[in-house]
Amino acid sequence: MKPLTLTFRLALAFATLTAAVAPAQTPRATGDGYLLPNGWRLSPVGRHVTLADYVLNLTPSPDGRSLVALHCGHGPHGLAVIDPATLEIRQQVPLRSAWLGLAWAPDGRTLYVSGGNATSRTAPAVAPVYAFEFHDGRLSAQPVRELKHRLPADALYWSDLAHHPTKLLLYDG
Repeated sequence: MKPLTLTFRLALAFATLTAAVAPAQTPRATGDGYLLPNGWRLSPVGRHVTLADYVLNLTPSPDGRSLVALHCGHGPHGLAVIDPATLEIRQQVPLRSAWLGLAWAPDGRTLYVSGGNATSRTAPAVAPVYAFEFHDGRLSAQPVRELKHRLPADALYWSDLAHHPTKLLLYDG
């Protein structure tokens, strides 16, 4: 029998070590929650709503009968209107681009949504702040207004939003 070369021994040791460690490195559901790659466990409680990836913000409607979630991950961006009592998704509204900001007008009839920055390699453009009407637990299917600017695409990035409680002023954070 030939002696094993050093390269082969190292490859065999690496494969054995990888096989032993790999299952612990993969996040997975367990009977009592989820095992993360770092060995920590998450054990969520309560009821859950499955939404699109990367829900970045959640705001209750001023009347308290709806929740609006903003998702803006690697998948398509958009809004989801949720009934907090049943956790039913009442409505989904797609957006071209979004990031973090949700602000209600003081009258509770308009929701402002930050467009973030829609810049891509082929089409640099800063997205607007979208304004949606809100009535009977639903948003308008399309923005009723888009607040735009004249700055270059690399000079502005809409982020968090806040509406002044009495004046017609919208702040970007």
